[in-house]
Formats: sequence, C-alpha cells, structure tokens
Amino acid sequence: MSSTNLDKTKKPIKIAIDIRNIGRNRTGSETVILQLVKHLLKIDPENQYKLLTDTDEKKVLNYINEHLELSDKKNVEVISLQAKNKFIWAAWTVWRWARKNPVDIYHTEYILPFFMPKSIKLITHIHDVSFRVYRKMISWKDIFFLDIFIPWSIKRADKIIAVSQFTKDEIEKYYPVSQGKIELIYNAVADDFAEVMKKKCQKLVKIEKQIQSVGFSNAEVRDFELLQDCQIQKSEKFKEIQKKYNLPEKYILALGTMQPRKNIPFLVKSYSKIYKKLDDVKLVLVGKKAHNFDMEIEKLIEKSDDDFKKNVIFTGYVDENDKAFVFAGAEIFAYPSLYEGFGIPPLESIHCGTPVVASNISVHAEIFKDAVKYFNLRGIDQCAKVLYDTASNDDVKKELVKKAFELKSKFSYEKSAKKFLSLCQKVVE
Repeated sequence: MSSTNLDKTKKPIKIAIDIRNIGRNRTGSETVILQLVKHLLKIDPENQYKLLTDTDEKKVLNYINEHLELSDKKNVEVISLQAKNKFIWAAWTVWRWARKNPVDIYHTEYILPFFMPKSIKLITHIHDVSFRVYRKMISWKDIFFLDIFIPWSIKRADKIIAVSQFTKDEIEKYYPVSQGKIELIYNAVADDFAEVMKKKCQKLVKIEKQIQSVGFSNAEVRDFELLQDCQIQKSEKFKEIQKKYNLPEKYILALGTMQPRKNIPFLVKSYSKIYKKLDDVKLVLVGKKAHNFDMEIEKLIEKSDDDFKKNVIFTGYVDENDKAFVFAGAEIFAYPSLYEGFGIPPLESIHCGTPVVASNISVHAEIFKDAVKYFNLRGIDQCAKVLYDTASNDDVKKELVKKAFELKSKFSYEKSAKKFLSLCQKVVE
C-alpha cells in the first residue's frame, strides 16, 4: 500500500462502517462520512471493509457505489440491513448481523449498537455535543434518547473521534468517562468540492492554463491569482445556477441546516439594519426545512414589510454539484452559529474564494484563526457593522481571501483518513 506503512505480513483487519447517511441529503454529517470512507478506501486496498446501510433502494445504492468509487475495489462490500426504524436497526439488526459476520472494528456516529460482542472494537464519531448545551433548542424526544444512549455509548466505546479540539474538550467536560479515549480527527472540505468550478467554468480553466504557462510554481499564489482575476459571475455555468435558484446579482450568503442553534434569525435582524445602505446586496438563505427547523426564521420575515421581504431569498436545498457556484457568487458568507463542532461551510466558502464573517465562538477561532471577520453574538448592531464593512469593501474582502488560503492545505480528508486508519491499527493491536 503506497500511502501508508501497513505491515502486509499481518492479518487484514475487518472494519464495518455505518454509512446510513450517505445518499440521504443530510448535509454535513453525510459529507464527513462519505469523504472519510472514500479516502480510506483509496489509501487502503489491504484491509476488508463492510459498509452497512439500512436500505436496498437502487437509487441510494447506486449513489453509494458511484461516490465512494467502488467499481474497482475488491476489499469492499456494501451490505443492506433493513429494519422498521433506526432504533431497531441499532438495537437488534446490526448485532444479529455481527454475530454471524464477525469483524474486528465497528464504526458509527454517536450511538453504538446495544449488544455488540465484546470481541468487536467500537469507535464512535461525535461531531458536537450541542444537545447538552442548547437543550431548549432540541425536541424532548431527541433529548430523552440522547440522554440515555450517549453516556452509555461513550462508556462502551473503545475509541471516540472528535472533530476539533473544542469538541474533544466539550466531550470530556460533559462525559468525564471519555478521558483517554478521544482521538482528534479534523473534518475538511471534499477534495472535489472546489474543483467543481474549474471543471465546469471554462474561463477558470483557461486562466489557470495561462498562469501555469508563465511559470508559477507556488500553488498558493496561483490559486490566489485565479480567484482574484476570474469573476465567477460572468461564467455561463453561474448564470445557469443563478436562474435555477433565483439568485440575485449581489448577495450575502448563509448556508446550512436551519436549526435554532444556527442562529439565522440573528443574521436576518442584523441584515435588516443595513440592507438599505448596501448597493442592492440581498440576503440568500440556503437550506431545507428539515428536522428541527427554526420556525422563528419564517415568523421574523413574515412580520417584516414588503420591501424587506424582497431582499431575503430562500433557495431551499442546493444540490452538491451546484453549491460551489452559489458560494463563489456571494459577496460574503455569513455564519452566525451559536455552537459548532467544527464548521464545514465556512471552509467551503474559503475554498471558493468568498470571504467569511462568523460568530466569535471558540471553535471558529480554533479552525479559522484570523482568516475570517468575527462578530459578537451579544450585539445585532455590531454584527450589522461587520457585515456592512466587509460586504461593501473590496480591499477587506481581498485581504480575507489572501489570509484564508493557507487553510486550504491544513485540512484534508486524505490526512483524516490516514489518521483513522492508524487509529484502527492501534485499536486492534
């Protein structure tokens, strides 16, 4: 195996991974698991992988095979284990399968299966513990089950993966039994995410070739020049995306799940303070009305006057293949979240050359350093000022893009997959 130092004299490890989120349009969580597994399979042709899903729907299975690039993988098997609901799946279905099909390691997110054999090492991936911090923002049913099963899962786990140092600290704070079990494996941006623009925007490709032809050897300089010299709004592809999602010429973008902890009403109120001063820069909200949708968003806009309503645009869910263009077309990306385990959308924005303004929470400072403009969650006026000062000043935007470029190489799923494989080897040894 070229990318790792796997000892080929050792017996291959059998690793089962819960991939139920893949192919379900579940935003961040799906992206993390898909990319982690995809890169894990790229670097490891030796160990055996059992990828467990809860559907036999042909469309989803085709999506899994295509996006994990399984056509040439001989050490991978996708297994459909169906159950009436996710509770039965975790409590009974996986355990019954594992008894008949022994593996060395089982990896899932958050809640572990209840009756797995002791011989199987269990790894759980915890993206954040927001349910412990903002309990009023989560349904009582979710709180009830999380309060029962998360402590048990953390106690039962052989290893716990945290996606940031902040998340690691939070897990240890609320669940002291986790100390000594936690491994830090950062999230990242899908390696093909920013490439969408280069593949589909001919002008970008043309400019990149011109820059390479004059001998730029520094990738960072080359990428920076690309983003500074090419106006994505002028590309034919962007015009298609603009029409598809009713995007304005200029806009501040907010993208992600519309849960209460994402704090979108705060952003809407802040924008309402400045929208008349901005040069026809509208607010675009991207996200579907899914589980735990923040109803305050609609109530707030409904109470507003007609003039303001015209300046706030809901797109609904944006297809993954279109997302890079939506990011790239924005003046700035705003991320007012109250609590995050990592924060993938700001990193995606950075990869598209769009400057970021974000809430000044601990994890943002850890991940983004001084590459974004921060605003205080206690003051709408202060947030409004940061939005205005950034969106209206090209020099500020260019400086932020320049500072953010070093983050592009710091986080990658190839690095994360190598750490995950190393963790698996360590667990079985």
